[in-house]
Amino acid sequence: MARKRKTGFNILTILILLCFILVLVYLQRYKANPITELPKPPYPFISHGIDVSHHQGDINWPKVIDSFDSINPFVYCKATEGISHVDSKFKENVEQLIELNVKHGAYHFFLPHADAIDQADHFLSEYNFQQDDLPPVLDYEIESENNDEQLDKISTWLKRVEDKTGKRPIIYTSYNIYINWLSIALPDYSFWVANYSDKVYRFKKDNILHWQYSEKGVINGIDGFVDLNYSKVKF
Repeated sequence: MARKRKTGFNILTILILLCFILVLVYLQRYKANPITELPKPPYPFISHGIDVSHHQGDINWPKVIDSFDSINPFVYCKATEGISHVDSKFKENVEQLIELNVKHGAYHFFLPHADAIDQADHFLSEYNFQQDDLPPVLDYEIESENNDEQLDKISTWLKRVEDKTGKRPIIYTSYNIYINWLSIALPDYSFWVANYSDKVYRFKKDNILHWQYSEKGVINGIDGFVDLNYSKVKF
């Protein structure tokens, strides 16, 4: 009996240690280091940009733009989500970007369970699109079990917004969704891909226009972290 109790204790101890090690490995792997200095865009990217929402709070835009030095940045602001939510900082951010003559655009966070036409119309009712603006963006992050149904909804939103604005939208999504599904299903659209790695070769495909390479950018004028992006477009 004593031997069995000792064996049980050893197994339990080993399991606890293994769990502890796995947690440490997980945290280390997914813990992104803050980026305090903007790196040179890797080829074929040539420009820097950020995307913001109410999560960034009150932004001092003159300080933000000055932090880019001679680089002309692009900025995307969250406008809407689903069929009713409006980002509380959207209009304020856009007004200041217009005043500072900064290239900017707006994005809509897509909810897979909500009607696509209602979502598109909600976005368009809050976003006063101008022809000099960057293309509208559909932010698709929440996957659904029924890809065919989701593809129909996504296509409906994209067509509705393009018909109303005259400009083809860009699709923002994760690298996994892009490579496994959307890039195949929607080959005629440009993509903005989020992937926090240093594997530049992943993003050299012609239909990838922007690459969100970090969610932990530190920029003067913004309290807390901000998403950092590269673009193949010169602004």
